[in-house]
Amino acid sequence: MPIKLAPSGDVTICYNDSIDSDNAAAALALLKEVAQCRPTERVIWILEPRQVIWGPSMGNEDVDKCKKLLMEYFPNQCKTERDAFKMIIGSRLTNKMLDELNLTGEDLNLLKKATKTGYGQKEHAKKHADLMAWDLANCLAQWSKEFYGPFLAPKVEVLVDYDSLEELQNPVNLNLHYHEELVGRTTEEINDYKKLLNQEYRASNREEKTPEGCAARTVRFMSGSSLRILRQFIEHKVAFKVDCYVQAGTQDFAANLFTNQFNIGLNIEAASFVLREYKKFSSFTVVPSATAQCLRYSLAGLQRVGHECLGKKLLGYNAKVDAEHIASGKYSLEEQFPDEIALMPDLTTFLCVLKKKELGAFITYVEVAYSMEDDLWNGKFEEGKLETSEPQRTKNGRIQEGVILRLKDAEHGIPIYRLP
Repeated sequence: MPIKLAPSGDVTICYNDSIDSDNAAAALALLKEVAQCRPTERVIWILEPRQVIWGPSMGNEDVDKCKKLLMEYFPNQCKTERDAFKMIIGSRLTNKMLDELNLTGEDLNLLKKATKTGYGQKEHAKKHADLMAWDLANCLAQWSKEFYGPFLAPKVEVLVDYDSLEELQNPVNLNLHYHEELVGRTTEEINDYKKLLNQEYRASNREEKTPEGCAARTVRFMSGSSLRILRQFIEHKVAFKVDCYVQAGTQDFAANLFTNQFNIGLNIEAASFVLREYKKFSSFTVVPSATAQCLRYSLAGLQRVGHECLGKKLLGYNAKVDAEHIASGKYSLEEQFPDEIALMPDLTTFLCVLKKKELGAFITYVEVAYSMEDDLWNGKFEEGKLETSEPQRTKNGRIQEGVILRLKDAEHGIPIYRLP
């Protein structure tokens, strides 16, 4: 069933995952801006799922031990704790590297968690997405009552793009899955949730939903996720009506935790296609990592704006408080973490669009450049290695594994936001 857009009104599409606290903070900022400046505008929230693995994840203590082991056994690759963490979060340790150590026991078991693991069941990813969608809808409903005051708030529309799971390549080591699906739930709900994991997932009867017609006057699209749906806009020939703002790409390899910037790595095929065809959109602006990560925010201050709904996410994701302790009410940002600050890349991305003048955001330009992971050492090119304007491809036309996509400063090209 096509998504029928209002024939005379404006529409904002927010396409994101709903994993981190900065996703919720960005949603809060967008909803507040729409309520204050565009109260009749329709907002469609679309969540992109993420692969997950149920079961215990690596805690802070395990991560610290694993970093020390990596620095001990692989001193050339892991000279610093950051190097070691990048190896863990990006699953860059290979089984071949482990076999050469001839380790046994606890050290081996812990180091295995830094190797590439398979994705969990697709049904589990769908369960996770459903829970996160309900959480987002609940927060949006609460915030709407405050921001719209006595006026009738528009209905909350939250969709989940299940089909994206067929293409996503999650670069994150799933052994680090934080279990954000538990944050904000009661102790009883957490116990019920654990029982739910053993039940068979039954997807509701649903029809395919694709943007069609785009009859609205304007469509504003804001994203902090993969570029897959933008490729669909181009393929369905509706991109020309969309003003597009995306957080994607990096200009500095050394700053990457993964081989590619996260949103690029999720689907490099779609990213490469969209960044090549960006002129087919009404407008297209990128917020690169350097811009998205240049502001820090007070956690307690964000909670004062987003209240308990956002506060619990901040406690879980940023303050690393266990879901059970959040449910018990023993922790609060105001009391235990009054001075804690954190990066909020998605929030900064959205504010570059919503509060451009206030932030002093300005436009420069980039072009896309490709290289191979093997050509880099500590974020810099080996002597004699050059970037190319097209990615290396396999015989069947797919982008070759190990290709890195970078945004390169240029006089003309793709517009990007920068901050002073």
